[in-house]
Amino acid sequence: MRAILIDPFAREIKEVDYDGDYKKIYDLIDCTTFDVVSVPSGNDGIYVDDEGLYKTKQAWFTYRFNAHPMHKNIQLVNKALVVGCDENGDSTETTDTVNAIKGRITWGFVH
Repeated sequence: MRAILIDPFAREIKEVDYDGDYKKIYDLIDCTTFDVVSVPSGNDGIYVDDEGLYKTKQAWFTYRFNAHPMHKNIQLVNKALVVGCDENGDSTETTDTVNAIKGRITWGFVH
């Protein structure tokens, strides 16, 4: 299924193939534990390294949920994977596009 990898080290956002096996997430985002950040619109989630704040090598990015000033932006660290989710909580293809996500990302830590 189609997922989107956000790589702040390379400053790259690209489509990747995700087979639905949670173990592949470890490889895609280079981690040993992960968590999911819920996206307030649609059914996507952002898988992130749960121990990213403890890593010596870090790369930050800001994810804007939308342009409205009342919506909070989130600061995320290291690689992340955008995957869809169905009504049963199972992974599905993301409904987002690379270009849409590129428009929401600012590289680096934004104060």
